[in-house]
Amino acid sequence: MGIKGLIGFLSDAAPGCISEVTLESLSGTSIAIDASTALYQFTIAIREGSYLSSLTNSKGESTSHIAGLLNRCIRLLELGIRPVFVFDSTPPEAKSQTLAKRKLLREEAESSLEKAIEEDDKEAIRKYVGRTVRITQKENESAKKLLRLVGVPVIEAAEEAEAQCAYLCQRGFVTAVGSEDADALVFRCGVLLKNLTASNKPVVRVDLAKALELLELTHEQFTDFCILCGCDYCGTLKGVGPKTAYNLIKKHGSISRILEVRSETLEGYEAAQEYFRDPKVRDITTIDRCEANIDGLREFLISENDFSEERVDKLIERLQKARSKKTQLSLKSFFGYPPRAANITRNYTVPIKGVSPPAVVESAVDSTSDDGKDEVPSDDKVPSVNEVPTVDKVPSVNEVPTVEEAPPADAVPTVEDTSEPPSEEPDAKKRNKRVPIEVDDSLVPDNLKRFICVQHYDPRVTIKRTGASELGSDSVDSLVSHICGVYGIQSGTPDNDLSVVGEGILWPNPILQRFRSVTKDLPNSRLHELWRCSSSHGISWDALDKLYINFREARDSSVEEWDKYAPEIVDFASKVARDKITQWLDGSTSCPPRLLRRWTHLLYSRWRERYLHVYGPRMLSRYLKGEVTDRVLVREINECLPAGVECSELPLDTEPSEHNPHFVRRVPKSGS
Repeated sequence: MGIKGLIGFLSDAAPGCISEVTLESLSGTSIAIDASTALYQFTIAIREGSYLSSLTNSKGESTSHIAGLLNRCIRLLELGIRPVFVFDSTPPEAKSQTLAKRKLLREEAESSLEKAIEEDDKEAIRKYVGRTVRITQKENESAKKLLRLVGVPVIEAAEEAEAQCAYLCQRGFVTAVGSEDADALVFRCGVLLKNLTASNKPVVRVDLAKALELLELTHEQFTDFCILCGCDYCGTLKGVGPKTAYNLIKKHGSISRILEVRSETLEGYEAAQEYFRDPKVRDITTIDRCEANIDGLREFLISENDFSEERVDKLIERLQKARSKKTQLSLKSFFGYPPRAANITRNYTVPIKGVSPPAVVESAVDSTSDDGKDEVPSDDKVPSVNEVPTVDKVPSVNEVPTVEEAPPADAVPTVEDTSEPPSEEPDAKKRNKRVPIEVDDSLVPDNLKRFICVQHYDPRVTIKRTGASELGSDSVDSLVSHICGVYGIQSGTPDNDLSVVGEGILWPNPILQRFRSVTKDLPNSRLHELWRCSSSHGISWDALDKLYINFREARDSSVEEWDKYAPEIVDFASKVARDKITQWLDGSTSCPPRLLRRWTHLLYSRWRERYLHVYGPRMLSRYLKGEVTDRVLVREINECLPAGVECSELPLDTEPSEHNPHFVRRVPKSGS
């Protein structure tokens, strides 16, 4: 069952955490898949298609799950997705009552199905056929055997597959969890993918960190909220659905407090809390990936399960092609259009009190100017909050925001609040002043300066300015002339009309364009042929993968360091907000709580966005463009050099931008 109604509720209350993505956009990722829900999907799809019958072999054993699993695995491998299938083991004791209820419901459904068959009621048959499906232990074992023959990793969970999947996601073995049960989110998986194994539905992506941020809940409160919605490990309160559960948690903070106020009891909720907090999982140190056993697979499908030889040959041909491809990180997934908002049927149409509309809840996005400076948006784009972020309520960041973020300016910006002060300060309301929120660098604690003060940032990656709007013609001429002079390359008159093949993230590219235009007259047919057939020769997928991995590791370490100091940053933000509000109120000793909460959250969210801005997709594109340009330029220089002379690196240094140390410009290397 998972968490009853959770996804529908999130689509209403926190739509910013849900999006639809394509399978193609997941290329290059590793995904832990809940095998139980996947096998159920494959079996029910075939049974619904024929109303009753499953695919079987000559021994009468079901093969529906084998057919569905094999086709889906091959499809995922063809797209460059690395699946890891996780199987349930012995269920926890807390789930025993739920399993007993399911068994009873299945027996009732079987009885109703028999009656529907006798009456030839096709609608009733369609209704009850899915409720009678059960994946047996034998079917589980045959699925494991198939996966191992295909060469896909199989992990047997200590207990619940969702908990084991979330563990793999937390430890970095996989980037997301594929499951139909939303309780994987309660087990702290960063990203949940629904419909991953469905063939006719879009993949729905749910971001846990974004959900917590938009709902303004800690993970402990989110766990209590999900328990009240309805989970597999205990009952729930009568008449309490997701909407009521959320309002109760926002008002009282915890289940124990809710029960105390309502004078009710909820048996087993503490055990459910404990299991969600500390589930039993199998400790994994590595995930071994093996080669496909083609002969064994053929024997398993044809001899043991009576698949047609012609069909098996086609499947094996697809499998071998998929596995022979080098897994590549999909540039499209980073530089394409962002995922569109999920179109999910909503179960709740009444707005939830205390939840801001999407346009207000989503964090502010700074616009970008070509010189690397920020244009700070007005306060109507800043999220409104109802509670000050405290130490246990600081949002954990598991994924960098997928918005185009701008390089920060040299200091924390001045942000003006145009809203009126709260009603409890009538005199201040009449004055209707604009309140600047800014902080002097000298007031920032030394251990927090690298998070708040741009000039103190410690870049883990640097982005080389390469775009046409970032480089002046004089700068480009100087760099190319220096390179040609160092290596004695006979340059000619620049031809600004030179036609150069160029597409993708590498172009337009004034440095490469200028180098090619001044060397166009060299008698080098090989170099000219390279220009004609490729715009980015000299950069392999291996090299590109390494660049991306370096970028991702820098992002992850930055996020981890921010999370470590987040409580101190919140405290400092609260102090700054209080000081500025007090000054605004002409020395008044009282500070309106509502205004303090708003400005504290505003400061914290702005600092966080600025600190992590460099890891957005647009910045990844610029980072790759700069690094790839250097590698292609080295390749072309070597094509112009005589035998025995080699260029291993460009005779250039870098200098940090005056606006942001994350951005650098190339300059001639002294002494070269």
